[in-house]
Amino acid sequence: MSFAEIHGRTNALANAWRAAGIGEGDGVAIMCRNHRGFVEATVACSKLGAGALYLNTAFAGPQIADVLTREDPVAVIYDEEFAALVEQGSRGRKRFVAWSEPGSSPADVTLEQLISGGSRSGLRAPAEKGRVVILTSGTTGTPKGAARQQPDTLEPAAAFFSKIPLKARETTVIAAPMFHSWGFAHFTLGLALSSTLVLRNKFDPEETLRAVSQQRASALAVVPVMLAADPRASASDARALRHQLPACDRRQRVGAAR
Repeated sequence: MSFAEIHGRTNALANAWRAAGIGEGDGVAIMCRNHRGFVEATVACSKLGAGALYLNTAFAGPQIADVLTREDPVAVIYDEEFAALVEQGSRGRKRFVAWSEPGSSPADVTLEQLISGGSRSGLRAPAEKGRVVILTSGTTGTPKGAARQQPDTLEPAAAFFSKIPLKARETTVIAAPMFHSWGFAHFTLGLALSSTLVLRNKFDPEETLRAVSQQRASALAVVPVMLAADPRASASDARALRHQLPACDRRQRVGAAR
């Protein structure tokens, strides 16, 4: 999908959401795996000036309910597989399905239906930029939110590129979940660099390396646990890869591997 297609589709989605009562300053919870629905929901939120709250797909139902009660978003965007998990917390809120399996009949309106019926006309820029909220893992209790405003300068990106010299208009495979700060960083930087982003709903080590090879990706964004998987694939599968980018934990550092 091209940048022009994303632009038109997210205009349609943002206009449809506005007609549904979602506007500037509202919160929108997003519980999606890595796919275009995540991208389109995020960009549509930005165009509206709405805040995006990213829910970890590993959260249990009670954790989700606690977070939604505390953050109080007006809408919940979710993959159909998570319908039971968001049921309690999403009561009284607008609900839209980002992804469903072919042939299924979701209980709520899908993003694709909204995009198909929405106007692709441009939107006036919001008075204030929407914020994003990345949640902690919740391993020690209710997940906590870390709100991030969109930066006003290029200094954060410049600092990142001084350590990891990604280039414009190349291809990045994002295996790290995009609700995770590391996956989200590569998503937003990829937009700024006009990169081709390759996404998969679920991580599979062999399929990930196959995507790297087929798309001739120069960068692969992962989280540390993914490096422990044995893909049983030859090194030649990733010969175009210049940067293997694991998120840091206390024992590891970001590295660039050839």
